Amino acid sequence: MTINREFAVSRAIHGRTCIGSSSYDRSLVCIDDTNETITCYRGENLDVERKAWPSLDTWLTEELERLALLFSPEGKRLVAEEFVLPGLEKSKAH
Repeated sequence: MTINREFAVSRAIHGRTCIGSSSYDRSLVCIDDTNETITCYRGENLDVERKAWPSLDTWLTEELERLALLFSPEGKRLVAEEFVLPGLEKSKAH
């Protein structure tokens, strides 16, 4: 994955591995190499957390459940693209 190669320099400094990203604002989802927590950072700024999860299992479970509500059974997005990002309140979605 290209993003992981680009992220390798930061990983050496920050101890994180990128496991996902958003095309909307380039938010990064990273796993902490020491405690295995998952964090979604706002854009590419590793100083600003959008949302965090205690484990990979929790992240996958919560995000799959959340995303399932934002797409139709056919895969059509039901909300504006920015509302697909984690950490945004459901009341903001239209």
